[in-house]
Amino acid sequence: MPSNPANVIPMPWIGSVGGIDANIVGDYKKADGWELVYDTFDSNTSPSQIKPGGLYFALYNKYRGLLRFYLYIPPGTITASSQILHGLSLFGNSTSQMLNFESGGITNADESISGFAKTNNQQINLMGNWIAMDYEIAYDPNISNTSFPSFGIQWNTKTVNITDFNLNGTQTGSINGTITSPTSGDITSILNVATKAGLTFAGASGVQALLGKAGTEAEKGFYNSISGAITNLLSGKMSGFFSALVGGSSSNSQQVRLNMDTKIELKGTATNSSGLSNSFLVLPGQSNSQVADGLIPQYNQTMGIVNLLNAPEILAQNYHVFSTFRGAHAAKWKFKFNENNLPKNNLVFNPEILRIADIENINEDLLVLNPTLGAFTGAEAAIFTVTGGTFETVGNDKVYVNPIEFPGKDRSYQYYQDFSYPDKKTADPRNWQLAVRISFDVIPKDGSKKVTIVKTFNLKRTDVAMPSINF
Repeated sequence: MPSNPANVIPMPWIGSVGGIDANIVGDYKKADGWELVYDTFDSNTSPSQIKPGGLYFALYNKYRGLLRFYLYIPPGTITASSQILHGLSLFGNSTSQMLNFESGGITNADESISGFAKTNNQQINLMGNWIAMDYEIAYDPNISNTSFPSFGIQWNTKTVNITDFNLNGTQTGSINGTITSPTSGDITSILNVATKAGLTFAGASGVQALLGKAGTEAEKGFYNSISGAITNLLSGKMSGFFSALVGGSSSNSQQVRLNMDTKIELKGTATNSSGLSNSFLVLPGQSNSQVADGLIPQYNQTMGIVNLLNAPEILAQNYHVFSTFRGAHAAKWKFKFNENNLPKNNLVFNPEILRIADIENINEDLLVLNPTLGAFTGAEAAIFTVTGGTFETVGNDKVYVNPIEFPGKDRSYQYYQDFSYPDKKTADPRNWQLAVRISFDVIPKDGSKKVTIVKTFNLKRTDVAMPSINF
């Protein structure tokens, strides 16, 4: 990173102007897959300089699909109490799924989110400091067919004063981890609105800080669930989470990036954002990326490791046996993937990752989220039991993993469609959320550390009425 030899700016991981999250501060080495993408520094840059567009550089990890911006805040330019709101958004005449992995713990493969906003747990130092901002990029094979400025990404950063922070129904006083919420407009739109958002941790320290503020057993259970998920990640167990990256760093601490969905409310106001960035960026891999009129990316391979471009299918097979009692009948549901169209076989990998690494240990799990297993009692009962598989708590979600079947006592198909009690309808397996969790290892061919990637996608269900049988 060039700067004025007479007044050098320290690197973000060195000296008092650091302040980067301790879980990631040592994770920047080229040997671990980091490549320089963008850089606005030059030989005249000094620590006090306020440069149009901001002073920043960005690294991309080619084994993790992670884009990390390092923004330098010159001394005295912003109040010390401020925090940073930041995010990426698409602009131009094309749509893309490249930002979908920042939409939450579970991805909708049939949608394309246009942008998202984040807030860090870092505050600004009056003496100047660095802010690190991570974005996970989904692979989009169409990027090579686009050109700048007809299409690209915009990187926004603004300062805010957070006056109150409510997480999962509880005031916490401070932000631990990074909060992410999809947005199609100004990134400050996430302020003063109660919404469901993603909570990302780079390690267990932020979770332990929250545990100390938990007041109810439900809150303690939520934070313990996150802590347990991180422990599982580090031990190689794919349990207790939907979306994660782990490993890949040669530093002493193993790198973890865990996403959890929860309810958040940020109360605050935007402040003067002088000296921060509002950049329109040329994307690596675009058809004119090396000649476009903009900040030329120094790394020029399309970003992202993997994606599912279409929602995978699940077959929801229902079996019925009629009886004479009030028209009721027993029912059984089986959920299974179409063996000719398995989700893990439809993963689209970036050709660049296949050139530099091997993909191993691909695994997929069928997830049934928060099913209502019992409604009323007596003759009107709709009670289901789960056979086979395992049970997990993922944040606030109750999840059945790889169940063989859901047998139970049900009403007729048509009767459910017309039933007047909403609570009864929720016991109908046709209303349950189904997803697939896919995990795999990225093994770099140059000997760099292994990376494990976990992604969960909502399923597109096809209901199949099976022949009546006795069971």
